[in-house]
Amino acid sequence: MWAVIEIIAYFLGDLAFEVIFQLLANFVAEIIGRSFLWGFRDFNQRSSAFYIGCYCLCGLAIGLVSVWLFPALFIKAQWLRMVNLLFSPVAAGGVLSYIGRRRRRHDRSTIRLETFFYGYLFSFSFVLVRFVFGR
Repeated sequence: MWAVIEIIAYFLGDLAFEVIFQLLANFVAEIIGRSFLWGFRDFNQRSSAFYIGCYCLCGLAIGLVSVWLFPALFIKAQWLRMVNLLFSPVAAGGVLSYIGRRRRRHDRSTIRLETFFYGYLFSFSFVLVRFVFGR
């Protein structure tokens, strides 16, 4: 009985650590995005396709850096990695969307990453790289 509880706790701990790591990567991406876009006053004039490509590439790049720094995956079970691939981007998109809503409510500027779609897109690119290239 205790062995089953220990295994479940191990899997849940790995899943929680992977989600926290992904949220930290999203936070770093937001800081980089804000500092990069600070000098551009007309950045809302660009097309959505441009930003889709940018956030995909940023997610891929940060995912590759994370695989380089931490090549061992925190989640070892294949089925939990699939669950992480499906649900972590949804959670990250929700958190970033919440941050964007709070910033808009307090009349602060927002970036596109602070919407569900772009937050999901960035996070999915990040998790996909870790899913494919992690060991």
